[in-house]
Order: sequence, then C-alpha cells, then structure tokens
Amino acid sequence: MQDMNVREVAKALGKSERTIRKYVAEDKIPYYKSGPLEYHLRFKREDIVEWLQNLPLTRKGLMEKKGVEIHTVDNWLRAGCPHRKNGYHVEFDLREVDKWLKNRR
Repeated sequence: MQDMNVREVAKALGKSERTIRKYVAEDKIPYYKSGPLEYHLRFKREDIVEWLQNLPLTRKGLMEKKGVEIHTVDNWLRAGCPHRKNGYHVEFDLREVDKWLKNRR
C-alpha cells in the first residue's frame, strides 16, 4: 500500500490541505517526514484509518454510529455513560461507550 501526501489525505478526509498541515503542526494526525531534508510530509494509510477510528465522537456522531436517537444518547449521559467535556461539547470514545453499554446489560 502506497503512502499518502498532504493533498491525498486532505481529499480523503474532505479537509483542506491547510487543515491537514495544521493537524501536523499540532501533532494531531500520524505522519512522518521524507526526502533529503525530511521536508515532505507523508502519511501511512493504515495509520490514518486507525486514527479516524479512534477520534472522539460528538453526541451526533455517537447517535449515528450506534443507530439510536439523540434522546437515547442524552439518556445514556444521565445514566453515567463515559464522556469528556471539551468546552461546551461532549466527546465520546466509542470503545469506552461500548464497554459501558455491555456492562449495563
């Protein structure tokens, strides 16, 4: 599998090249540098796939992943579903939520 450049990652994620470079600068996305001066940014496809799978989900994202209504997600929150606050937003780790749901049954 061939590695990807900034343009290819941006297109695959529906983001701008500038956003991808910002993610790199903030060390938010897995990458490596190549070339004689390590100037070129490169991305391994499998690392990007894993990174995407581990991104925190919003309430809406969790709703879509689990195939439930938003009020169900809100009920889970009130019942103690694991989450993190990010300013006014709530973020979920799908693995933590799945574990919590399994233990509730």
